Amino acid sequence: MNIEVTEVQQSGTTVYQYMVWDPNTREVAAAGQSKNLEAIKKEVKNLEKKYPDSKIIDESGALTEEKKAPADKRQEEQLIPPLKMGQFGSQTDQDIRAFDAAAKSTFGSGGTSGFGTPSLSLDLDKLTKKTRDTSGMSEKRRKEYESLTEKQKSEKKCSGVFGTKRLQAMAARENTPSEIEVARGIDNNAYIVIGNDRVGKPHTGYGGKGHTQCDSIDIVAGVGGAFPREVEKIRTESGDVVESPVKTNPNFYVDAARIYISQKTDVDKNFGLCEFAKKQNGYQDDKDDDEIGKYGAKSAVAVKADNVRLIGRESIRIVTGTDAKNSQSGATRSKCGVEIVAMNEVEKLQPMVLGDNLVEALTKLLDRINAIEGYINAFRDYQMEFNRITTNHTHLSPFFVTPTLQGITMPAAGFKMEIDNVTKTERSAMANTINMAGFKKNYLTPGNKYINSTLNKVN
Repeated sequence: MNIEVTEVQQSGTTVYQYMVWDPNTREVAAAGQSKNLEAIKKEVKNLEKKYPDSKIIDESGALTEEKKAPADKRQEEQLIPPLKMGQFGSQTDQDIRAFDAAAKSTFGSGGTSGFGTPSLSLDLDKLTKKTRDTSGMSEKRRKEYESLTEKQKSEKKCSGVFGTKRLQAMAARENTPSEIEVARGIDNNAYIVIGNDRVGKPHTGYGGKGHTQCDSIDIVAGVGGAFPREVEKIRTESGDVVESPVKTNPNFYVDAARIYISQKTDVDKNFGLCEFAKKQNGYQDDKDDDEIGKYGAKSAVAVKADNVRLIGRESIRIVTGTDAKNSQSGATRSKCGVEIVAMNEVEKLQPMVLGDNLVEALTKLLDRINAIEGYINAFRDYQMEFNRITTNHTHLSPFFVTPTLQGITMPAAGFKMEIDNVTKTERSAMANTINMAGFKKNYLTPGNKYINSTLNKVN
C-alpha cells in the first residue's frame, strides 16, 4: 500500500490530505483531510501500523515540516472517517448522500460534534471529479498552470476550450522493447500500442513469458484512470523530498476505457470475469498461471469501459461456433453459447427460454386443462342425471306392494342443486373456458402482449 500525503490550498487555507491506495490496482482503501497537520501525522502513524509494508509518499514534504499545533485544542479539526475499500470504484449520488448522512451522524447535524469540536464538512472533491484535475503533475508545472488567470490560459492556448491544449498529468507508459507506441494523445493519456500479450508489468501475459504468436493491439483512453501521475515524491538518503518521473504499466482494472485485441491471452482471468471475479480485488500479478479458465490461451477481443454500447443501424448478431478450428489450431468447443452475466456473478446463470418452444408448451398445457375441464363437465352431467333419479325415487311398501311417498326433503334439495349447478358451476366453467381462450389469444399469438419478441431472437 502507498500512503500519500498532499498539501493543497482551499479558499486561501492550507489543507492536508491523505490517501491510502494499492499501487497495483490503484484502488483507494482510505482517505481524509484536515487543516491540522498534527492530526494528519497521527493518522499516518496509525496507517503505518495498519499497513506495515506501506510506502510513504509525501507530496509536499508536509510530514517533515515542523509546525506548531493550534493553541486551542477545541479548534482542532476531525479527520473525515476513512472510506471503505473500493469506495471510489463506482460512486453514485446515492452513495455520496449516504456517506454525507453518515458524516453528519458522526459529527452532529448542528455543525459540531458531541465534544463541542467543529466538524469538517465532507470533502466532495474525493467523491467527485474536478473539471480540471491537475493532481499527478509535477509541482513546477502545476504551480505555473494554476497561477495563470483564465484569460492568460486562453492567450497561451492551454485552457482546453475550443480544442486547445490542456495541462494535466501525462502518464508515461512503461513500454517494452517489443512494443511500438503507434500513437499517443498530444495532451492526454490516450494510447495505441502494438506489441505482445501483456496484462500489467513487462513480465506479465504470454508476451512476458516469451511465447510466440501472442500479438496484441492495446487501445486505451485514460491510462491511470482517475489518478494519472507523471511524477512521484521520493525521499533521498539525505532526507530531502524530490520529484522523480514515474512510468505507468497497463492496468486492466484502473485504466478508464480499453479495447484489447490479442492473438493469445487469458481474457477472463486478465479482466477478472466470472469465475475469476473474486480474485480481481486481490490482483495477483499474473502469478496464478495454472488457472487460465476454459477460454484461456486463445485469441480474444475485450472491450471495457464504464459504459459500452454496440450500435447497429440495421441489426446486431452475436454468433458463435462458426469455425471448426480456433486460433491455436485446436478443435473448437462442441457447444459454444452466449452468456449474459449481470453483476459478474456466473454462479447464478440459468438457461435461456426458447420462445416458440414455450408457446408450444403453454398451448399444449392449455389444451390439457381444457380437456380436464371437459372431463369434469361430463362427470357433472352424469352426476346430475343420477341426482335426478335419486331425488324422485320411491320404494314399494311391504303393505299391498304399493309405492311409498317421496322423501319430504329430497325434492327441495334436488331442486336447489339444479339451480346452483346452472347459476354457479356451469357459469364458472363457461367463464373459465372464455378466460383460457383469451389467455391463448393475448399471450400465445402475435399481438401487443405476445410473449415472444418480434425483434430479438435466441437459439
